[in-house]
Amino acid sequence: MGMLLNGVWHQEDPPQEALRMTGRDGSFVRPESGFRDRVTRDGASGFKAEAGRYYLITAPSCPWAHRTVLMRKLKGLEDVIPLLQSDLPKGQGWAYSRGFDGLAPIDGVFHVHQVYTAARPDFTGRATVPVLWAWT
Repeated sequence: MGMLLNGVWHQEDPPQEALRMTGRDGSFVRPESGFRDRVTRDGASGFKAEAGRYYLITAPSCPWAHRTVLMRKLKGLEDVIPLLQSDLPKGQGWAYSRGFDGLAPIDGVFHVHQVYTAARPDFTGRATVPVLWAWT
């Protein structure tokens, strides 16, 4: 499946022990989410709800990401939040033929893990969709 380890993409998953994902009894321990920020009306969270500030990064074949695309439509936010949907076969995770906001494709391919390392260069974990990227 692949993942980032200290900001570097690895096609093969490292052993769970290397990621400290195993409890003392050998059970799987899910790591805490690295990104839990919220968009708020007043910006008290550090992310103010503003038109044109965010980009929704998704993949059509991902049910979790698809839910965000549906909610964007139901709330009438199509003109407020641009959408970037994966359109290339997965290689290093979700892949796109174009980037945005200074995050350019490398050798013609943009990967969602580039967003994670732009936000946190030493990120360790899965690079999943959906992602709401604040670009201003």
